[in-house]
Amino acid sequence: MFDNLHSKYPYIISFCKNSDDINMWRLYGNDGKGVMLEFDYDILFNESEKHKYKDESDQDWDMLLPVEYACNNKECILKAFDRAKKNHKLIYGQEDKIENDMEVLAFVKDSGYYVENEIRYMRLKDNDIFFHGGEKGTFSYPENRDGVIYRNRDEKSIPYIELSFPIASLKRIIIGYNLNFQETSDSIALFMNGLSEDYHNVEIVKSKYLYK
Repeated sequence: MFDNLHSKYPYIISFCKNSDDINMWRLYGNDGKGVMLEFDYDILFNESEKHKYKDESDQDWDMLLPVEYACNNKECILKAFDRAKKNHKLIYGQEDKIENDMEVLAFVKDSGYYVENEIRYMRLKDNDIFFHGGEKGTFSYPENRDGVIYRNRDEKSIPYIELSFPIASLKRIIIGYNLNFQETSDSIALFMNGLSEDYHNVEIVKSKYLYK
């Protein structure tokens, strides 16, 4: 289990199932001075299907699953692990491919965060594998750095990867209540129009929550 735990590395992007949610504005929306992007779940799921596990030669594969919330005790956490495995089996039909703690842990979170109603898109990268010879040979799993980029935060290097989703997956842009709607929407529209005609019809609306 120790080797398996270190043989894979998950990269995660988090979404919320709730659109224009006051808790998200409070926690992550800069107190109503941010912008929310709303994506089409079905399109994101189809993207994960294109990159799902096929055989042992796959080094990168994707999945889109809901987060299971657990209280801080062993029994509760184990139940959340079981729910995460069952979710994977129901959606992808590959329960045996989400079998170790590192993979399951990516979809389990403390119950204190349940208001986030989170869903996560994960790209799982198999690390490189090396065998160190000798009478008692051992394996090591150095990080597979293909496509990995680093950014600095609090004097630490944080690895991440860039994911590309179809333009059609972006459904709406919701502007925080405490931003100037006209100025912000004009700036966003100008930016998107310079990218591609496919962005021209993305709806831009103001949040319904008067956040103070």
